[in-house]
Amino acid sequence: MPCYEVQTMSVKFTAKHRKILDEAIAFMRMNVVVRPDNKIVLDGSMILDLENETAEIPSDMQWKLNQLKKNYSYCALKSVAKTNLWMTKGTSRDEGQIVKF
Repeated sequence: MPCYEVQTMSVKFTAKHRKILDEAIAFMRMNVVVRPDNKIVLDGSMILDLENETAEIPSDMQWKLNQLKKNYSYCALKSVAKTNLWMTKGTSRDEGQIVKF
């Protein structure tokens, strides 16, 4: 019997725009490997399956997936703001505003 046990979990993960996801991953400075089956492996332990909209992660890495989701949302808002010639500004650590000129 092994002296340790690694528990993994599978959660829903939706990222419709690969370019924005790549920005969020780069922002977090995560190591990325794209497997031949088009699944993305982050930092050797998180597996993103964009086709089936799932993520398989060790249970102790839930915080990192949550941070990735948060950064994806931030990058998506930045992209929309840039497209519409709006400006983004942070009001606190977790909140921000999009301001139209």
